[in-house]
Amino acid sequence: MNRDINHIDVLDNLVEDTGLRDQICFEEKASLLVEASITSSRWPAFMKSELATDRELKLERGQNNYYCGKSLKLSKPSPDCRCQTVLKMELRGGLQFYNGYRLSYLFPQDIFELLKQETTWEDSLRMSALEALGSAYNVARIFSRCKSPEQICNYWRQEPYPFAALNGVREMFSVPFNDDDDFRNLQPWLKIYSIAGNTPWYDEFGNIIMWIVKMRTQDGGKIHVPVSQWFRSGSGVPMLFCVPICVSGKLPLFQLPKLKNCAGKTVIVTDSIELAAANAEDDSAIWTTWIGDLQYSNWNILREAAEVLLLVTNHSGKGLPEAYLEIDRLKRYLKDDIGLENLGALQLAVEYSDGEPYAIQRSFRALSLAEFEQMVEKAHEALQPASPFWLDGQASSSQESAGNTTAELLATKLEPYPYLVRNFVVRDSVTLLHAAKGIGKSMLAYSIAVAVAADKQIDLCPGMWWVTPKKGHKVLYLDFENSKSQIANRLSKICQAYWGKEGDSAKRNLAIKYGNELPAENYAMPEHHATVLRWLEDAEHELSGHIDLIVLDPYSRFVNSRENTRTVADFTALCRKITERGTAILIVHHSNAEGDVRGFREKRDQVCCAVSLLREEGAAARDLDEAPLTVHWESLREPDYSPDQQIRFIDGRWLPAGVDDVTQLREENFKLIVAKYRKIGFTDKDIQTMLAVSNGSFYAKMKE
Repeated sequence: MNRDINHIDVLDNLVEDTGLRDQICFEEKASLLVEASITSSRWPAFMKSELATDRELKLERGQNNYYCGKSLKLSKPSPDCRCQTVLKMELRGGLQFYNGYRLSYLFPQDIFELLKQETTWEDSLRMSALEALGSAYNVARIFSRCKSPEQICNYWRQEPYPFAALNGVREMFSVPFNDDDDFRNLQPWLKIYSIAGNTPWYDEFGNIIMWIVKMRTQDGGKIHVPVSQWFRSGSGVPMLFCVPICVSGKLPLFQLPKLKNCAGKTVIVTDSIELAAANAEDDSAIWTTWIGDLQYSNWNILREAAEVLLLVTNHSGKGLPEAYLEIDRLKRYLKDDIGLENLGALQLAVEYSDGEPYAIQRSFRALSLAEFEQMVEKAHEALQPASPFWLDGQASSSQESAGNTTAELLATKLEPYPYLVRNFVVRDSVTLLHAAKGIGKSMLAYSIAVAVAADKQIDLCPGMWWVTPKKGHKVLYLDFENSKSQIANRLSKICQAYWGKEGDSAKRNLAIKYGNELPAENYAMPEHHATVLRWLEDAEHELSGHIDLIVLDPYSRFVNSRENTRTVADFTALCRKITERGTAILIVHHSNAEGDVRGFREKRDQVCCAVSLLREEGAAARDLDEAPLTVHWESLREPDYSPDQQIRFIDGRWLPAGVDDVTQLREENFKLIVAKYRKIGFTDKDIQTMLAVSNGSFYAKMKE
């Protein structure tokens, strides 16, 4: 294919934060569902929650990107209510809080100062509430029984993924934009970003069904979020949500009207919305792209094209090798899942300097599918060290004799995750468990350690499938905070609950160091790494076996409260030394006032799994058997979402909160987990391994 690259527009090299994009879209999807469901018969049950009288709420710019300039008092109706009034609204109105008696608006005195007279009284109230509280999702998170986008989607029977099609949204309908529409009505919390550009997205008839808005993030990066326009039945006031619009159950590709007539033409597919938009007027080819996950877009429309060329170029903070791996995932999906045969590739390197970026002429070339795959292999080799750390200790000669290059190893099929406790702890990886002081994170950490050490399979919380392998593993617990009596009291309950009669043998799998055995030092510093590794070796000698899990409780005492960017870097280096031994790490850490990881957030970027524990205001560790504890998955090894789960600690064992029939919960969760793993690409045999069930038991459960 002959092309003049001078006619190809390139773009900036700002890093794109797709994780933040997904978070925004997921929370906005939840907001739309909340807005659309206020007339549902299930609305009272959805909104009912136990709120303390005069609960303080203050939302500011922070990790969740909510915005509020005021401290609000939210009170239940009473003779001395702090609210100026309780304004009863018709169901066609906006957000309404259910207080156990009726649907009503509850706003304190100062909220009325925010009211505008631009629209109807009802709409002014609604917008003022959202400006104060951030979004409809945040209202639901605070006041309803659902505390996450996943829970909201599941409650209203929608697929819990940001880019999945909405199915039968009540009382709300999307409408196309006019060409001259601006975005004055964006949700208030989006105003903390600087809008840098808009890209129109069309349906097959040429209507603009959504805009893809480019925004600059606070850390100097960028995101691209879809913005669509919605109306409530009976209302003439538009509402904008960062929710993509599907056509016939699928997201349309960029430039859908042109793609409808792509027979006999060349289509160029890029993973950059900006590149596709910048080259949309190219007469020699149709440029297209997608938004969100590949499986949610309609790729079948490309079948009639003469050729489909996948553009490989460095942009958005990615080098060319990384770009090859990204496009390789696209190629495999289009070829293996969609069945496209007319595939090829284009390579174009871009130079980014102080001036304008420019395309490197000599880098431009057309590639056959075979040539592209060769370049992918070279990209793997360029990005990986000669001896990856996870292969240390293995004979390189055997690797070579088997003909396994690094590229071939990484291109093999998806292997089951080597769990020590499913979801929580993965062999050779780091897990971060954080919560506010006194919530019960050490109790959960000790429970994990005891479960891993058991000489039998343990379901840490029956029905949740937080299962361990059937064989016991060796654990070293470094407790920098608790005394001997506190540890003994804690262990006596847990061990009796989880070990039972097999406790004697399980004792040989758990070693604990505490008190004077752990002098106050910053063990993250390189000069103290040898000490930590020696503790591991001593524990292996004591337990007569390899240590599979080490627990650091808490992180702040491990580094002796001396944390800076250097400490985080040194701690990361220590974690690598430990995981290279084949040992998993569980870090117990304190949360800050906002519920995020205390100190430098870079710690969370280095972990395989991050989970936080949340409790109702006023609940302390002594209330473990009374008030439920919410397990909130912030990141998982699995490329999928996991809903929040509420648990209680009763008689030394964690149990699901509010569940009468654990057996039924176990059966339901089993099928949900299997469906999720199958969707990711695991075989049934892989799933059996991760859930520690036999082949016969697996299929028996699936038939139930």
